[in-house]
Amino acid sequence: MAEANPTFSASTVFTHAKGPLGNNMLSAVEAILDPAALILSLWLISNGIEGELQPPYLILAVIVFSITFPGTSRLQFSIKRLVFDVLYSWFWVVLLLLFLGVATGYMAEFSSEALI
Repeated sequence: MAEANPTFSASTVFTHAKGPLGNNMLSAVEAILDPAALILSLWLISNGIEGELQPPYLILAVIVFSITFPGTSRLQFSIKRLVFDVLYSWFWVVLLLLFLGVATGYMAEFSSEALI
């Protein structure tokens, strides 16, 4: 009978690959925090201005989530760098959404108060 070679056992060959959310709960919370904050603020603006959550805002929320998920890990950043990084990333998201809104004509679906 052949003996098993311990260097090629399943426990040594198989390595756990990290997914986009990492391998722990903190990484998953970090990945969802930035998109969730953007979507929640969008829904609050929609409720405040329109009085209810309109369908165009739901579609915009899906687009925002798909652009921003997964979020960036910022646990090791200083406060100054954290604020700069968040504002910088949100600036690019807004710029991309404005470009998409102008290119598709979708900006007409939103009130001017909500866009400001």
